[in-house]
Amino acid sequence: MPDRTVANEELANTGAAIVALLQRVPELAPLLAAAGAWLQRLASAAEAASLAAPQAGSTLQQVDADGSSQRASTMTEHDQPPAPAAPSVAAPLTVPVPAVVTEPATEGQLAQLMSKFSGPAVAPRVAAPAASTASASSTAAAAVPRDPDAPLDRIRRNVALQQAAIDWSVSRDRLGYAAVKAQYQHLRTRGEQEQVFMWALDRGIEGMEVSELEEIKGWYRTLGQALDAFRDDQHGLAGSETAFEFLAQVMGQVRAALKPLASLGLHDSGLEELRGWLGSNAARFNVDGQGLKQLISREFKGGIAEASDVLRGLQKQAQVRVERQKRQRKAGNKFLYDLKQFLANPGESATHVAGMCAALDHMHAAGASSDERGFVVRVDQALGQSALPNDVLLRADGQDLALALARLHEDAGDDDAASGADHDQPHIVRVREILKGKRVVMIGGDERPNRRLAIERAFELDELRWIATRPHERHDNIEPAIERADTDVVLLLIRWSSHSYGELRETCDRLDKPLVRMPGGYSPSAIAHEFIQQAGRRFGMETLG
Repeated sequence: MPDRTVANEELANTGAAIVALLQRVPELAPLLAAAGAWLQRLASAAEAASLAAPQAGSTLQQVDADGSSQRASTMTEHDQPPAPAAPSVAAPLTVPVPAVVTEPATEGQLAQLMSKFSGPAVAPRVAAPAASTASASSTAAAAVPRDPDAPLDRIRRNVALQQAAIDWSVSRDRLGYAAVKAQYQHLRTRGEQEQVFMWALDRGIEGMEVSELEEIKGWYRTLGQALDAFRDDQHGLAGSETAFEFLAQVMGQVRAALKPLASLGLHDSGLEELRGWLGSNAARFNVDGQGLKQLISREFKGGIAEASDVLRGLQKQAQVRVERQKRQRKAGNKFLYDLKQFLANPGESATHVAGMCAALDHMHAAGASSDERGFVVRVDQALGQSALPNDVLLRADGQDLALALARLHEDAGDDDAASGADHDQPHIVRVREILKGKRVVMIGGDERPNRRLAIERAFELDELRWIATRPHERHDNIEPAIERADTDVVLLLIRWSSHSYGELRETCDRLDKPLVRMPGGYSPSAIAHEFIQQAGRRFGMETLG
């Protein structure tokens, strides 16, 4: 065997040359991947070939009549399973075996070596597509969304095979190889098909007690349940942060149970794949690296029984959450139905306003908030340019809904107030000529400093006084702002104010100040449009068509 230091230097030199080659000739990347895949399969074959069944002369565990077990009988040559055959591995065409390299490989030598791995029999899954179809293939691949949890299906099959192999090992010890020979052959075939190394088929575990194997199998079973809960739990646990954390904790327990295998040179590569998946996806579930380590190292003090109880508890909590969400959706749908009926049938408004208020009560009882984004979006779509009924706005949850509607327009960019790019539109310019240097009062909603500043700049106002309103606020609390001599125009955000339009109209008419109702958003464009339509004639402006 060559000296390890020399070998490491050779690997470093070759690796650096490969990196340099790929930088100059990127097309070689698929060929390099094919070479790696072939070498991996070759290594797997070597690993499989190293597996052997129990040797003749080894002790088997038999079952006595009273059910107790002990390692008593001696395995004969006829009891020994055949040595596992190495799975066939498609080899690259005439790949030369290089002598020991003492100098860094040249790019020409590497290119020649890579070309040997271009045959479809080597690794068809990573072969480069034909030039004529490369574009179409890449487009099709990009169009198919990748499921980040797909590796869990393969890991789940690994867990099932490991359980079956442990069962086989225990049965072999109790009954002898002849009684379980057919099952062994079946597991060997399954393992080759799934490319799973089942450590329990290795003769090196003969020294492990049956109770120890049963404990490991129990943790594998719990891990399988955790994977099932994460992937397709019918109780509402699937894909949740809770399911992810539970999966990580159980995986840590399985790894801890398998520590004795390390001294035997055995391991479960499926667990390492799961550990890699957990690390790669932790951020999706709001878990950082340190938090993941803590989850993996956290023990179930009560063992497998406690883990099973925890899983049942999590599933019950998830089911309660799903039922609550159903009630929330039902109440939300009822609110939307009554809202649409209220808008379509003004003559029956009292009935449907009462229905909306009752629906908000049911949402609250189900643990939902009226300002949840999904519900707010649907209400906004139903409202169009209309406003919520006053009786709804007088409620605390109705006011929350109104404020959420205002934030929705801001977040979605419905208002152009954040930018002055469109402030030179003709209708904005016309209104700016009238409002320039004036003071405006805007009533309703919650003041947003950036929005206020943008409106002031769009119309070159001297000041915009924004009066935020709250449920049940008295009308006479806002009259002083309107009555001020330097207030020139009043804007009423009817969606987000519980104040009666009639009361404010009466006050503004008495003070001879224009009142402009804003039924939708309050961007400079929307304000200019409504100002021209409602107060334009007062200033000699023609209404918009």
